[in-house]
Amino acid sequence: MKAKIIALFFLFFSWSVIACDDVKLQSSLKSNGYELIDAFKSERFKEGSSIYFYKSITDEHPDVNASFMPDRCFSDKNFIFDVFSFDGSVANVESVFWGKGKFKSNLFIIVSWIYNLDGINTVGKYYSVYAYDFIDGNIKKNELVTSYFDEGQDGLVDGKTVKYAFKKASDVWGYLKEK
Repeated sequence: MKAKIIALFFLFFSWSVIACDDVKLQSSLKSNGYELIDAFKSERFKEGSSIYFYKSITDEHPDVNASFMPDRCFSDKNFIFDVFSFDGSVANVESVFWGKGKFKSNLFIIVSWIYNLDGINTVGKYYSVYAYDFIDGNIKKNELVTSYFDEGQDGLVDGKTVKYAFKKASDVWGYLKEK
């Protein structure tokens, strides 16, 4: 009997964990005309929370929304904390990560847009780095930390090769060590 109770408990517990996963979120978004791009646990902000990115299925030039869900089990309880606008292409969320050292409470998001201007021999990606804080239950852009990272291109600009310095988490962490 004890084994049956343990098995039932395990089965119920497993189901409740599965019920709060990305599949439920993806289904909810799809039924409202959106496509889930990616989702991440954001336990440093709030236990059981997630950050996710999504875009419209029907919009020809969709923006990418960054949303915070305080409780993964209730996908309808969320708020958009940033929007990455369509700028010649759909924004691509390259990386989502936490800072280190004195920036460990910051969330960082690296976003890129593909550009292709063959007429002026300019092709590649345009990058931006954004930093955020969790304040009073809300995610707010940290303008000061965000300002440490200039936006920039990676590829060809007027036929000349250019490299953007902050394409990966390790690039951002290395730069912040000096701040």
